[in-house]
Amino acid sequence: MPTGNRLVLFADILGFGLLTQRGDARQDMDIDVIELIRPETMRIPINAAQKGRQAWFLGFHRAVNQITLRERVALGMHSVVIFSDSVFLVGDEAGIVHSATSLMRLCMLQRIPVRMGIGYGTWTELHFGSSFSAKRRQHAARFFGSGVTSAYYAEHKGGKGLRIFVHPKAATALRSCPQLMALPPRDRNEYASHELNFVKRRGGGQKNQMRSFLRLKACVEEMEEAANREDIHYRSTRPL
Repeated sequence: MPTGNRLVLFADILGFGLLTQRGDARQDMDIDVIELIRPETMRIPINAAQKGRQAWFLGFHRAVNQITLRERVALGMHSVVIFSDSVFLVGDEAGIVHSATSLMRLCMLQRIPVRMGIGYGTWTELHFGSSFSAKRRQHAARFFGSGVTSAYYAEHKGGKGLRIFVHPKAATALRSCPQLMALPPRDRNEYASHELNFVKRRGGGQKNQMRSFLRLKACVEEMEEAANREDIHYRSTRPL
């Protein structure tokens, strides 16, 4: 089903694949932990003992659920496609901006490194579904469009850091957004010309803005310390 041009958000956990490869194959995801992703179990607290990929995976998907399930109608979200450690969100300006900035803050407060890209273009849905038999399981998510690729490239090639990069075409569509910031000329490329300020919140006073900034900055510093190295992604986040 073609939906014309849309704003598309792509969010992805940084380093999840590497973390999974380094994990012990005998200690895969605990099914009891994964069950906590379901919407009806969101109020059950996460066991503090869960670390690494389980904590990141669970925290990320709970944050996505909070954004998409509780606020989807009010924010004008049109489509949500969730897979593995990533999510695509499709919607209008208010929905995409609020979802991107809220999701980034929720993940950062849980010490989950996430980067996002916002694109603009076509979004076409062909088929979503699953089929099961005694010998095979088949899951299909057939969708495509220029909005999909521009959002993916903005996240993947826009730059370093825990940030929300904006494709040039999306920047034009978001030109009236107060949280839109132009990247320095040396950092711009064909995939990202702007980024969203996820620290600045509408309606917050100066003291609340500063409190939010300091809290998020402390989270980034904790993540960098836990990584046990000067990671360029964390250093590239600090200017915000």
